[in-house]
Amino acid sequence: MCEDTKAFRKLHISVDIDYKGCGKLALQATTFMGKNMYISVEVTKLIGKLIFIFNREPQTHWGFCFDTEPEVEFNVISAFQKRSLPRFTRVVSSILKLTIRKKHTNPNYKRR
Repeated sequence: MCEDTKAFRKLHISVDIDYKGCGKLALQATTFMGKNMYISVEVTKLIGKLIFIFNREPQTHWGFCFDTEPEVEFNVISAFQKRSLPRFTRVVSSILKLTIRKKHTNPNYKRR
């Protein structure tokens, strides 16, 4: 704690998360040749220990990371010209899990 301003220099808050809901992101696009594409990503399950980090030095910033690898499940739907793309769906799901594991899990977490 800073003595002159009575404010914290660093604050770490640990939270256990058990999310079973339907956070959803959908994107629909049309190519320049008139083809339609659609992708939808829904977080159906997220369980883990999340750490929020608030820091004043070297500049004021905040971040979050998971203490251990979280248990996460996605429901991904993709279509091109109204045809389902199961391979693309599996690739997107695995890339999202890999990104969470590499970028947002200790000790790999870095302030960006």
